[in-house]
This record gives sequence, C-alpha cells and structure tokens, in this order.
Amino acid sequence: MKRYVWLLIFFFTFAQCTVTHSEEINLAGIPPEVYKTIKNKAIREWPNDWNMQKFVIKQQIEGYNYLKSFRNSQVPSDIFAIIKQKAASEWPDDWNMQRFVIKQQIEGYNFVKSYRNSQVPSDILSIIKQKAASEWANDWNMQKFVIRQQVGAYLELSNSP
Repeated sequence: MKRYVWLLIFFFTFAQCTVTHSEEINLAGIPPEVYKTIKNKAIREWPNDWNMQKFVIKQQIEGYNYLKSFRNSQVPSDIFAIIKQKAASEWPDDWNMQRFVIKQQIEGYNFVKSYRNSQVPSDILSIIKQKAASEWANDWNMQKFVIRQQVGAYLELSNSP
C-alpha cells in the first residue's frame, strides 16, 4: 500500500513533464551497467514507445546523478543513512523515485523535529508525535501527514461546542 501511495504521488508530480526531440540524453558519468539497467527497464515498461523510453531514461539518469552528487546537510547522518537505505530498498534500480523519496523524507524529518503549534498543548502534541512515530517508524513523510491530520482534528474538536 505504501509503495502504491508513493507511486501515485510520483506520477502526479511528474506527469506533466515531457521530453522533446531536441533534448539530448547526457551519459557523462553514468557507468555502462547502470545505463544498461536503466535502458532495459525503460524498454520493459514502455515497449514500442520510444518517446516514453527516452523520457524515463533521462529522468533516471537525472535521478542517478542527483543521488551521486547529493551532500546531506539537512538531517543527522544516521537518519540520512536510514532514509537512503529505505529509498534504495523500496525502489531498486529506480533512481528517480529514490531521489523523490529522499527529498520527501528529509522534508518530513525536518517538519516532525521542528513542528510546534501554539494552539495545541505540548503534552497533546507530544502524544500525537509519539503515535505517528510508532505507527510510521522511519517514515517521516507519513509522520508529517499523520501529525497534520491529528492536529487538525484536535483543533476542530477542541473548538466545537
């Protein structure tokens, strides 16, 4: 179910992107075995649709290059290692999805660690955060979602007659 949700998020995020014939695929720095994996996957997923194959290849190469050059300075290194390993295990050979998941998880982690709401008592917010963490351990994007939902519900209920 989690993988399906991520796939939907990814699809809607990148659905409007297109590759034109004038755009070249830059293979600089891509190991041949990585390119072969990327190309074979694009062919498998989009047989007889060369424009989509080109689009997928270009997106995967961009994802691969992003991951190889990314330097983490936003989360503790142990947390980043968990995020990166999880993205790689959930999306093997899909570097673009790994890039997407890593960005989302870093954003979620920073939200969870810094979120405060002056309308919610600290003990209630602590309970909400603990519940989110226990239900979605090491998935900070889902923790962010749960926290927002729970805080919204708490505020609605506490402001009703």
